[in-house]
Amino acid sequence: MGMRKGVFSVKISKKIAFLAISGALVGFLTLSGFLFRIDPEFIYQGEKIKGISVAASPWPLDSSWVNPICGINANWVTLLPFGLIKPGESEVIYNVKDQYWGEKPEGIVATTRHAQAAGLKVMYKPMVWIPGSWPGDFNPGSEKRWQTWENSYEKMLLTLAVIADSMDVEMICIGTEFRASIQHRTEFWRNLIQKIRRVYHGKLTYAANWDDFWEFPLWSQFDYIGIDAYFPLNSARTPSLEELRQDWHAPLKALDYYARYMQKPILFTEYGYKSIHHTAWKQWEFEQVGTHQQVNLEAQYNAYQAVYEGVWRKPWFAGGFIWKWQPHHEQAGGNQNSDYTPQGKPAEQLIRTWYARH
Repeated sequence: MGMRKGVFSVKISKKIAFLAISGALVGFLTLSGFLFRIDPEFIYQGEKIKGISVAASPWPLDSSWVNPICGINANWVTLLPFGLIKPGESEVIYNVKDQYWGEKPEGIVATTRHAQAAGLKVMYKPMVWIPGSWPGDFNPGSEKRWQTWENSYEKMLLTLAVIADSMDVEMICIGTEFRASIQHRTEFWRNLIQKIRRVYHGKLTYAANWDDFWEFPLWSQFDYIGIDAYFPLNSARTPSLEELRQDWHAPLKALDYYARYMQKPILFTEYGYKSIHHTAWKQWEFEQVGTHQQVNLEAQYNAYQAVYEGVWRKPWFAGGFIWKWQPHHEQAGGNQNSDYTPQGKPAEQLIRTWYARH
């Protein structure tokens, strides 16, 4: 992957990451007066969420897909119904003929029943796929196009909220990484929360990106501060566990500040690492790498272990959901696979051990 960085370059990269995570947050907290107050430590009192994000199946499943998840001692699953925005359009398309079975209401209902029968708690995490783009950058421009997006997204969310309430689903994550929409259309999100609360009586969260969670203006209306925790920690090909422990110091300081500031638990709505070179750095830069290229099982293992040793026992930490697990377990992952799933890799046993003990 190009020329190897020198020591100076690596130090500069780490400094940039520190500023992105801690500096901006500390600046925000200073302006808000937080750093001039003494807030009590926030201590999460609930059950630790040992979660798995489960990819939707294209075709119907029987209940056996939950067995490997129970086998790694998970107690929660996230189901991931996706909507689609076609290029150049703003409408969220959901529950159409060609959509994966596991994303449509019939599949969501069936997989929810499977999970609940196995004793697993469930979160719905509706997401939107925008080919060639990232939801955080989505900005349709005109008022008319914004309203088209909002009306269609709200329809999708309320459909799933009604299902969730009827099935006693424990939590809904109402959005994922919609940075521009949150900034420009805050009132839409405020109203959406109220509409969901009218039809759904479980817990709510939102999945903010790792680099802007402190800018989200509506945390007071949620039960958890949700973060997709892809913090860039170390640019080395295979950073050691000790290096990663050190690299977590800056994000952990920021997270601790913010949990005390908000007096709310922090939930990693997504966390995980590809089994690939440089996996503890800017993971979004490796999305297009083939699933059998640059395989690095040790890098994935070390990155997971650093999360468990550095983050898992923090008093404000509610737990998290691994990104992501394939429902067809026997065909997933393996030692020649570089994708996110830990299935069939050394990281799977590590997760099993930590989920059993903590």
